[in-house]
Amino acid sequence: MIISSRIVKAATMCVADKKDVRFYLRGFNVTKNHIEATDGKVLLRMKHDAKRVKEGIYIIKGRIPAKCINIKFKKDIVEFLCHVNTVIGVAVLEKVDGKYPNFDKVISELLINPACCY
Repeated sequence: MIISSRIVKAATMCVADKKDVRFYLRGFNVTKNHIEATDGKVLLRMKHDAKRVKEGIYIIKGRIPAKCINIKFKKDIVEFLCHVNTVIGVAVLEKVDGKYPNFDKVISELLINPACCY
């Protein structure tokens, strides 16, 4: 699957840090239509246009290059692609076993009772 690097970069900014005991929040969740990330306080959900999505929780072990336009997810690695779809870097991809929070339930609760956030 190939996803825009802007979306993945935004998701990696909202994940929990390495000290968090909730190990599954250290990665971002890829669903059929969305990329989701949370650190327990901030919630991020963005629509992606990827085809043949491999759903799961992922952690990219490395930095995303500034010139990267798209990210191609493979089995154990990610390839960083530039504007002409040439590989400009690679990083290790870790798939995390765990269950990510149900964002549909959280968002619907916020819409019904916005005072719960304060």
